[in-house]
Amino acid sequence: MLPHQGEACRAARPGASLAIRASMVWSKRAGMAPLYNGAMQSPIKDASPLLECVPNLSEGRDLAAIDRLWRQLGAIHGLRCLHRTSDPDHHRTVLTLAGSPESLRAAAHTLFEWALGQIDLRQHQGVHPRIGAIDVLPIVPLRGIDWGEAISFSRDPGAELASRWQLPIYLYEYSASQAQRVALPDIRRGGFEGLGEKMTKPDWAPDFGPDQPHLSLGATVLGVRKLLIAWNVFLNSDDLQLAQRIARRIRTRNGGFAALRALGFYLAHRQQVQISMNLLDFEQSSLFEIMTRIRELAAEAGVEVVGSEFIGLLPRRALLEAGWQYLTPGSAQLLPSLLEEQISPFDTL
Repeated sequence: MLPHQGEACRAARPGASLAIRASMVWSKRAGMAPLYNGAMQSPIKDASPLLECVPNLSEGRDLAAIDRLWRQLGAIHGLRCLHRTSDPDHHRTVLTLAGSPESLRAAAHTLFEWALGQIDLRQHQGVHPRIGAIDVLPIVPLRGIDWGEAISFSRDPGAELASRWQLPIYLYEYSASQAQRVALPDIRRGGFEGLGEKMTKPDWAPDFGPDQPHLSLGATVLGVRKLLIAWNVFLNSDDLQLAQRIARRIRTRNGGFAALRALGFYLAHRQQVQISMNLLDFEQSSLFEIMTRIRELAAEAGVEVVGSEFIGLLPRRALLEAGWQYLTPGSAQLLPSLLEEQISPFDTL
C-alpha cells in the first residue's frame, strides 16, 4: 500500500454511518474493501442537505504538502474529511469530502489556494489524463437535496471559483450545459498541453471564466454526478499494450460492459501494468463480472491478476452483490433478503 493510501481524515469520527476507511488494497494474501454506508442514488429529502465532493488533484508525490491541505480541510466547519489516496505514477490525489453546501464551497476555495502555491501543470508529468491542477470537482447529492437543487448549487461555485481564481470552469455530467460536455473524457481529451488550442474553438469556450487556460492551474471540470466506483486492477506484467488491449475489450465505448470506462497504464514504481476503471453505474455492470472478464483476458496472455484497489468510497450494495455472485453465481437477486438491507432506513432515526 502506498504511503497515505487509504488514510481517513481525523475529522471523520470512528463508526460514522456515512462511510468508513476505504481504498484498502486486495491482494492474493488478503481481501479487504471499503464500504460506503449511507449514500443512495435518490437522495433522502427529509434531512439537512449533505453533499459528497471528490476532488481530483494533480499532485501525488509531495505527501507533506498533501498533509497540510488535509489539515486545512479538516478545520472547515461542517466538512467531513472521509478519505484520501495518492499515487506517484498517476501523480494524482483523490479526496473524499462530505458536508453542507457552504462547507464544500469553502473547501473548494481552500483547494485552489493550496494548488496555486503547489502545482504548476507546465512542470507536471503523470500517467493519468488531466487538464487542471484541481482537475475535477464531482458533486454527489446524498441527502436533504434533490438533483435539481444540487445542479443549481454546482453552477454558483462554478462561477465564483472562475472569477476568484481566474481560470476556466467546465460543467459536466448532470450540470453540463452542452451534450458534448456530459462525459469527462470528452472535456479532458487533448490534456492540459492541448487545452489552449482546444479552447480557441467556439464549441469549447468554458462555462465560466477566461477563454484560455490558467498558466499553472489549467482548467477545472465541475458538476453533479451519480456515485461511481473508481477501481484499479494490477497484473503481474509490464506489458502496457496488454493492459491497453484489455481496457479496450471491457469498456463501454468499444462494446464491453455498460457504464464502464477503462484505461491501461504502466506504473514504474510497481513495475507492473494497471487497468484503471470508473464504473459509472454498478447496477448496470457488476464488479464480479468485470473482474472475471479481466482474469480471462489476462489468462489468455499467460498473465495473472495480482491485486485490486478501490479509490475512495463505494456503495455497500456493490460489494454485497459481488460477494453474493462469487459465492452463488446468478443469485444476486436474493440480496433484498439480507436483514441489513431491510433495516438500513432506521439508521437515521
